[in-house]
Amino acid sequence: MPELVREMVGKAEEEAEGAVFEIDSPGGTPYPTKEIVQAVKGFGKPTVARIKENGLSGAYWIASSCDRIVADELSRVGGIGVSAFQPDFSELLEKLGIKFKSSATGKYKERGIPFGGGEEEDFMKEQLEQVNEIFAESVAEARDLDEDEAEEVFEGKPYLGREAKEVGLVDRLGGRKEAVEECREMMGAEEAEIVDYGKRMEEESKGLLGSVLEQLFG
Repeated sequence: MPELVREMVGKAEEEAEGAVFEIDSPGGTPYPTKEIVQAVKGFGKPTVARIKENGLSGAYWIASSCDRIVADELSRVGGIGVSAFQPDFSELLEKLGIKFKSSATGKYKERGIPFGGGEEEDFMKEQLEQVNEIFAESVAEARDLDEDEAEEVFEGKPYLGREAKEVGLVDRLGGRKEAVEECREMMGAEEAEIVDYGKRMEEESKGLLGSVLEQLFG
């Protein structure tokens, strides 16, 4: 996914004077999300995020990397935070009389296995807090949130569009039309031709596949 976004951003940067990124996702894992954030930030021209149904967690991080954010009043926005889940079988194994033994060259080498109990939970929480700090700092800077505003919105709560606008996570309520208007305003253009780069790349890839098949079987 990051590679596809970078490719789309690269094509748009060559030809377009601004970009609207349509977002509809409950989030994702930190590293690819950060790669997409960097690609969007590197666009170098006016950018608007249009949040459709969901712009949560990592998806909101991506949206916040745009100059402005537009969302519908029913969009779910924010959910800023990091979570992870891991089963703990230690008590069950103890009841069954099963002992788990392992060997490792360092005390942290076995972290992440589902048999460690409380120590595993503490270790995971420590890493989550580090990831969350990077996430939160990036969003706070992008949205120009002060300490009190940041404290309010960084509790993992998803907001509907209207409330998201009230707490500073969204600039304008609306859909694609309003997002295009925001982008055109930043571009200083009265009119603008709209090109769907995602759709165009899909068509180009189909055309390329057809050409390859024709060469192979034609």
